[in-house]
Formats: sequence, C-alpha cells, structure tokens
Amino acid sequence: LNIGIDFSIFKGRLTGTIDAYSSKTTNELQSVNLPVFTGYPTVQSNLGEVHNKGLEISLTSVNIKSSSGFTWSTSYNFWINRNKLIHINGIKNPTTGIENDNIGSSLFIGKSLGAFYDYTPIGIEQTSNTAYISANGAVAGDVMFKDLNGDGKITTADRSVIGYDNTKPNYSMNMSNTFSYKNFQLFFQVNAIVGGHGYDMATNLRGLDPGALQVGNWLNLPYWTPSNPGNTYPRPNYGNPLGYGFYQNTGFARLQDATFSYLFPKSITSMLKISSLRLYVS
Repeated sequence: LNIGIDFSIFKGRLTGTIDAYSSKTTNELQSVNLPVFTGYPTVQSNLGEVHNKGLEISLTSVNIKSSSGFTWSTSYNFWINRNKLIHINGIKNPTTGIENDNIGSSLFIGKSLGAFYDYTPIGIEQTSNTAYISANGAVAGDVMFKDLNGDGKITTADRSVIGYDNTKPNYSMNMSNTFSYKNFQLFFQVNAIVGGHGYDMATNLRGLDPGALQVGNWLNLPYWTPSNPGNTYPRPNYGNPLGYGFYQNTGFARLQDATFSYLFPKSITSMLKISSLRLYVS
C-alpha cells in the first residue's frame, strides 16, 4: 500500500510531496546461526515475514523573492521507516502458542530487525550498593545492570532488546538553502541522521570499555575511582564480565555542502563565445 499527495500552494511558493507506505515481505534472506557441532557458523535461509511502514516528506519553498533581485529558497526532505518481524519460521511453541525468538541471530518476534539483545545499564556501582555487590560478586566501579526478573541477581534472564543498530535511525532529514542576489549565489545543505529512543545505536567497546584496551588505559575519561565516584564510566580496570556491548547513539547533524558562486553575465560569455560560465568555491 502506497498513498501519496503532491501539492502546490501560495501561488507556487510552497510545493511538496508526501508519501506513506506499508508493505509485507516474506521469505527474506536471513543469516541464521548454527550449532557449533555442525562445523559451520551460519547459513543463509529464506524465511520469515517482515512488515515495513514509513513516511517520506519533500518540501520546496520560495521564502523571499524581491524586486531587487534577492531570492531565498529552501528544500527539505524527511523520511522515517519502521519494520517489525512478524514470523521467523512459522513454528509455534506448543507451550506459549507463539513462535520462539531466535536470540542467536538477533531475530525477535514483534521487534525490528537489527536488534541489540543485552543487559540494561542503570549506572555505576557505588560502595553503598552493598546488596547488589554481594548478590553479584561485583565491586564498586563495575557497571550496574537492571534486574528485570526481580530475583536479586543479574543473569542471562535479565537481557532484553535494548535498541537497534545504526541501519535503523529514528528518522533522517536534510535541508538546503539557496540565497541568490543578481549573479551571486550561496548554497548550503545540512544532513542529519537522528537516533534516540533506542534507534541508531552501535557498540563502542574501544571507546567506553576499559577492558577492551589492549595496551593500557589511554583515554582521558572520568573513570570511576574511590576519589571520583562518578556514575557514567566504570573503574579503569573493569573487566566487563557479562560482555556488555557499551552502546552509543551514532546520530549526527553536519554541514554536508556549502558553495558560493558567481554567474558571469551574458555580455562576457558572448564575447568568449560560450553559453554559460560560473565561478564557484565549495
């Protein structure tokens, strides 16, 4: 299903396109992990059903158009996509009546593809967290995780889908502006991939996990120490015993392009016997 609308209003000063879509894909090619005894790590298989939905918006506006020759126009594009895994293999668990998740391949019913299945950090253990430290054999300065099942200990049962990889931004957008005055023109474009709400994440062990540094602790970060008991970075000799991924939002906004140009007048290009000549710097 695809629904769209094209419009032009204010005597053409604002034009645009809005598209919304919803689709179903079956028999997707997925990489599935195999048991160790097979001798092969993964196999490619056609399986599952995924639903996609999204929205795309494209707008162009003429903000200023004066008789003096000055114009300002803007183009804006926005797009967002969500997918959901509906089926993996169609085989229901006789006890629960629903399909089992494929944790090894990060495939979870009702969740988006590219999911991160891990523990939920809630800060850094402090010397006052005696109950947590005692129950988990931890020490102050370790990463503290949420006890999802409430049994008082952090085990594999406390893992859940905590986010999605950086192929799944929350939304993306870009905006360009063009300023023109007679033969001069200034153009710039800003591009943004926005994370948040668990989207557009990536693991950053080398940057955030002290135990991942092979030579020594060379990053200038405010790690937890007894004299500096912070709640963001673990102690410098933290060994990451649970193998937490240390995820970060990878969203960004940047100036993608900027160009200043001058269009030579016809009086000059005709003398040079060329149709058009533009000098620019970008």
